Amino acid sequence: MKSKIKMKSEMKMKTSLGIPKKVLKFLPFLIISMVVTGASAAIYNMMYMESTGIGVEAPKVYFIRGSDSGAGVTVTIGPNGTYVNISNLKGWPNAPRVYENVTAIHNADTSSRTINLAFDSWSGDTSYVTITVKVYDSAGTQKGTVTLGTPGSNTGDISIPAGQNFRVQWEIRWSAGALSSYSVSAALILRVNE
Repeated sequence: MKSKIKMKSEMKMKTSLGIPKKVLKFLPFLIISMVVTGASAAIYNMMYMESTGIGVEAPKVYFIRGSDSGAGVTVTIGPNGTYVNISNLKGWPNAPRVYENVTAIHNADTSSRTINLAFDSWSGDTSYVTITVKVYDSAGTQKGTVTLGTPGSNTGDISIPAGQNFRVQWEIRWSAGALSSYSVSAALILRVNE
């Protein structure tokens, strides 16, 4: 009996609205598809951005030579100290070599700066060597480590106080089977926050 009453009320709903029940079930999907279509319409406004008078200022953080430079290692500091090239680093097979202070990072600003040293790229006989670059503060405390050859490897953010030098240490370990003809090249990026 109840089912007959229910069917009659559904039939009344159909006849009073004039829309079959199946169509009503799909109405929400139809509305959603119209909203999605409207959101992806190719109507938009364009705004203009311009910058003029972009100037030059002296770098506040830059590279300087470390105490290990010149001891068989060549350190070339680029203009303004914003680039450094280190050449002639070497290591023995199966015996780590540590260069404690080839170069350093100097903060010439009057306030602290946040830096981050990160692996960028490398090439050569990379499967035979492990190179780790560490940053130490002026008190000799390790502040961060970069493992060369590991994408995304970086020191994390390091705060360098005004007037301080943070030394950069290179640790090179060639595998036991490495030949004297092997070599690698490595690049790092130093990010300095404003």
